[in-house]
This record gives sequence, C-alpha cells and structure tokens, in this order.
Amino acid sequence: MKIKTMAVLLGSLLFCSHATAEELQNPENEQKQDNAEQPEKSKETDSQDIKQNTPPAVTVTEEIPYDEYINNQNDLKRKYLRENWSKHPNAKEVNGITYLEFEGKKKRTSGHLFMIPSWGDMAKLVPLAKIAAEKNFDTFIFFPVPELNEQIPYSEEKNAINQESRYLEYIGTAISTIGSHERSNLILLDGNTAGWLIDKITNNELLKADAIILLDVFYKDQNANAVLADYFAGFKGFTLDLLTKESNNWLNEAFSKRKFLCEKEGKPPMLTKSFKSDDREEMERYFSNYLKKTDFTLLHPRKKEGRKNSASK
Repeated sequence: MKIKTMAVLLGSLLFCSHATAEELQNPENEQKQDNAEQPEKSKETDSQDIKQNTPPAVTVTEEIPYDEYINNQNDLKRKYLRENWSKHPNAKEVNGITYLEFEGKKKRTSGHLFMIPSWGDMAKLVPLAKIAAEKNFDTFIFFPVPELNEQIPYSEEKNAINQESRYLEYIGTAISTIGSHERSNLILLDGNTAGWLIDKITNNELLKADAIILLDVFYKDQNANAVLADYFAGFKGFTLDLLTKESNNWLNEAFSKRKFLCEKEGKPPMLTKSFKSDDREEMERYFSNYLKKTDFTLLHPRKKEGRKNSASK
C-alpha cells in the first residue's frame, strides 16, 4: 500500500494519555476550576494553547511505503508524548531513558515498583504511583510506545516479533538503568503490555520480581489470553489482578481464566488476589491496602536472616 499526498492531523492521537502533565500536578483543583466562573480567554491565549497542544500537520509530498508512513506517525507520537510528560515535576532522564519517579516517604524504602503503561494510559497510573510512594515504595512509570497498540503477543507475524524484540530491549534497559531494590521488587503491567513481558518476568530475565500486578489486561485473542494466564498462574511470587474497565466479553473471559488457573494451580491465597470493580476510587483503596498489608519479603527468608545477622554483629 502506498500513501499519496495528504495532510494528517495527529492531535487527537498523540494526546491519548487523557491528561497533560500540568493537569496532573494539581488534580484536586480540577473540579474547582470547572465550577468557578472563568474570564473569557482572549483570542491570543487560545492561539497559544493551540500551538502548544496541537501537533503540526504531517504532509506527505511524495509516495512512500505504508510501513514508513506508519513509522513516521509513531515517531511523532513519541515526540509529543515526551515533550508533554517531560514537564511533569517527577520526570527524570538517565542514560537516554525518560521516566516518572515517585519516591517513598521514608529514608529506607520498602522496595521498587516498576509501572509499565500501555499507550494512552500514563495518566491513569499516576494516582497509583502516588499511593505506592505513600506506602513507601520508590515507584517508576516508564514511557509507553505506540507500536504495540495494534499488535497481539505470541503471534508468528514478523512485524509483531520485531516489535517485541525492540520493546524487550527498551524495558530491559529502563529497568537496569534504575536497578533492583535489595528488599522487594514489584512490577505493574498495564493493558496490552503484559503479554509481551510476563514470560520474561516469570523466568527472571528482566528482573527478579517478588510480585506481578496486572491492571485491565486482556486481548481480543483467545490464544494470547490463554498463554498469558498460564504464565501468570505459574509465577511463584505474589500476583494481583485488577480489573476496572467496563465489562466486555474478552475482558471478562481473560480475567476469569487467570483466576481459575491460579486456583487450579493451588496458588496460596496469601500469594494471589483478584479484584474486579469499575469504581476507580474503590480499586485505589484496595491497591493501597494491598501494598500496606502484604509483606513482599516473605519469600526471601535468607534476606531477612542476613539483615538480622548483620545487625547483631
């Protein structure tokens, strides 16, 4: 397929994170601002807002291959997402990897929580990251990539395999840039990221995780959902399965399959939890209590003994 001369406006696609970094800095003011009387913006201010928030049109002046055209679009999406979120006060860049960092509240933190958002979901992870920081976890949100948005994991398609390879390299570099925590390491996989990473996590290839947390994970593909459920149920550490999106057949089937396999595998109740609610605030309270009440070091008695021995010397 060839793309001929056209103008494509990507504004609605590039800001699918649903909120800007500036808005997220003061979410409590959002309702007040909606209810308060606001002075009418000048045309000049409106023009400035449009300049800041609307990406330029992409005009293709000659025929190019379809794949190249899609790559150009994805490059622009990454560029504008990075420019937007780099303004967030918690944004950091180390070794070319940009991420948001929310530090635990105490000097000696409970561990690291790595959050891997799917495309368009960075904004919804920020409240959870703040909750985790309140519970004394250093929490990191990595930037998503747009390429996986339409891909199905465990596929034999060449494009999917190539994208998986690049994605694993990116996430591996991001995690190693920050490093593991000596006490506990948790990883949250959001949306369509889980299928690309969970086998590497269960095999300790990306990091040695103490807990895998899934958030709104499903695919419109039975094989992908089944394979992911097998890995999830077979993981030897803690597992938390959160579901907050409105019900649909694919989502309900994927969630039920994971819950059934965890029970079938005889996974101890202390290790596995499932929570299903379309009430966002209720889910956040559950997540907060889960982090507060769960001792993620239970599976590492040697670490505990080592700390006791060193303290007694």
